[in-house]
Amino acid sequence: MLQYPCRIFLFLRSVILAEVDTVQQIFAPLDDAVTTLSAALKVSYLDALTEELDNLNNRDVHVENGAPNQEVVQHLTDLAAQYEQAKTRGGLTPTQTAIQLAIVKGMRADKTDANLMITPEAIGTLVAAVADVILQGAPSTTILDPSVGTGNLLLTVMRQLPQKTAQERHGYGVDNNEELLALADGFAQQLGEHVEWFHQDGIAPLVVPPVDLVVNEPPVGYYPLDEVAKDYATHAATGHSFAHHLFIEQGMRTVAPGGFGFFIVPTEIFNTQEASSLTAWMAQQTYIQALLELPDTLFQDSKLGKSILVLQKHGGAAQQAKQILLAGIPNPLAHAELAGFIQNVKDWRKDNIQVNK
Repeated sequence: MLQYPCRIFLFLRSVILAEVDTVQQIFAPLDDAVTTLSAALKVSYLDALTEELDNLNNRDVHVENGAPNQEVVQHLTDLAAQYEQAKTRGGLTPTQTAIQLAIVKGMRADKTDANLMITPEAIGTLVAAVADVILQGAPSTTILDPSVGTGNLLLTVMRQLPQKTAQERHGYGVDNNEELLALADGFAQQLGEHVEWFHQDGIAPLVVPPVDLVVNEPPVGYYPLDEVAKDYATHAATGHSFAHHLFIEQGMRTVAPGGFGFFIVPTEIFNTQEASSLTAWMAQQTYIQALLELPDTLFQDSKLGKSILVLQKHGGAAQQAKQILLAGIPNPLAHAELAGFIQNVKDWRKDNIQVNK
């Protein structure tokens, strides 16, 4: 049997090849409950999903002004029992996948903007796999996502990074969308993860304490508040600034000296006219340690491909890698190739990365 060099690779394989029946057994009662609640409360599927996750977390059906009625309450109670039984049998990995499916269903129904769509678990797990190798021995107890959305990227990384200390890992999620934060909170509770949520603009000054690690898939496009953006080195000389540039800078402002940021960015991020201010800021404040292109198979259009940008903040034990790691990540279903890639990252790390202890 092939021996995989990264512990998380085994989890990645289980995510990609998760048994459809196990996920379906968890998803079916959840979907039925959300659909029922959506009709009973006359709200969208996504809003009903947030309500149902709260019901599951509180082990009770919330009734307000007689809605939902007792017949619906009994049906939801029966479905909750089915869901809990399936969750207990299947475990947290298929549970996360089932909740993701419900989120995607709701977002498609609402025709949610692309920048608000959920980060797929497979991509989050690849981020976690790379971080697992690069962070060996580095603190990773506190983790921030400054544009957290539904929380899937943050939760995936929190669940998969091994615990380095006896201290409980703590997440911080920031977003200006209150509805998505409410959904993320219910999601996190279902997975048993501890996250503190902040409802605010992720580019405005944050009240989050310095963290060990930042993970983020920043929204791609223009940030409309020029007065806020002007405080950033990566702001545009004229007109609106790129939001994804600002979020990268914000994330690295918040990480502790010597800490890391793992950002899911457009592969062509350095090939635009606006890239000069971004690269100049990076050279002054961070070390660009790696740029790893995600597999084309994870995107419907290869032109919309993304990469994992790995930055390390100046200070602490940080130093510039002797050789920046530039590579493409193989298709997750190509097991031997992916195992070889992870081994190459491990070999590269030995001579190139220093971390805080």
